Amino acid sequence: MNPIEKPHSLEHLREKPTEQNPAELKWLAAQDRVAIKLIGEEFRDPVSGESLVSEERLAKMRDKPSEFKTHEDLAKAYTEVTKGKTAPQGLEGFAQRLDNPAQVCSSHREKTIEATLHERLHQAASPGGASLFGHNAQEGATEEGVTQALTEKTLGFSSGTFYQKETEAAKKLIKEVGPSAVEKLYFKGDASELNAALKEHAQHDARLEAFKKQNAANVEEPRKPQG
Repeated sequence: MNPIEKPHSLEHLREKPTEQNPAELKWLAAQDRVAIKLIGEEFRDPVSGESLVSEERLAKMRDKPSEFKTHEDLAKAYTEVTKGKTAPQGLEGFAQRLDNPAQVCSSHREKTIEATLHERLHQAASPGGASLFGHNAQEGATEEGVTQALTEKTLGFSSGTFYQKETEAAKKLIKEVGPSAVEKLYFKGDASELNAALKEHAQHDARLEAFKKQNAANVEEPRKPQG
């Protein structure tokens, strides 16, 4: 049974062993592999149908399996990787592109799948796109991608629990310019479609304002009844 493609309940997830024994680690590794597969299949060019994440990048992700740690060990790993920084409160995972394996907290079973997809999306993203997005916008787009993947597959897992404000901002941007423009910037570092959409949106707003002003000037004052 594929661990992600077939829906599970949160209760089923919570039934997993509380200690990191070999059986649990094997189960978590399966989630990680399917997360990579899901990312490659879910995000595609709407015209060509090709995956927005190259097979080369997906292969590199597969070659670096995520590491699942207890909450305490994850905080220690964060401090080590960041050369002494204290882990943020509530940290559920972090990733440094493809240089090192993604680090995911396994202490909170109901969040493990979401955190795995979130960190794997970071690794699938274009470094150029990440710098253009900025930290907050990229986190929002990443979490919105997780929500999309989980919701459309109706997996029954918790999603949308991280970066809620950033996710709402990402949703507004996607509604304004379309998902394709955002996904191409995120995965390909290609901002051309996004820039064109924003320019068109600005022109539309300008035309709308001009239309409002023109019609406001042409509206006659209502005539008072003669009596």
